[in-house]
Amino acid sequence: MSPDGGWVAFSSTEGGEYEIYVATFPKAGRRHRVSGDVGTNPGWSAGGKEILYRSGRRVMSATFAVGAAGEPTIGTPRELFTLPEGAGNWVVADNGQRLLINLRVTARQVAPMTVVLNWPAIVAGR
Repeated sequence: MSPDGGWVAFSSTEGGEYEIYVATFPKAGRRHRVSGDVGTNPGWSAGGKEILYRSGRRVMSATFAVGAAGEPTIGTPRELFTLPEGAGNWVVADNGQRLLINLRVTARQVAPMTVVLNWPAIVAGR
């Protein structure tokens, strides 16, 4: 759900593979494709100006804006970073400021923790 509650981002296999779409909410409207290729686990940035999703091990971002006619403008997705091997599901924190990533760790393995600070500025290209 977008921060303003007017849009929902979701994954669908309607085209054969998982892809990311957005549609108005609560009244469903036309679907708008976000992902350039496969995509899962969509989430919104804090201000609702980017849609984040997973494409394989890559975390992707696409800009999102709504025009005067109510139609969305969706930017070309770009890679933010690659998740480590063995990364499981991830979610965008409720405040849109952090990505929470599930990493599998075995008893013989000590997994380093990577904290990406100021990732909203990276998404915005600053």
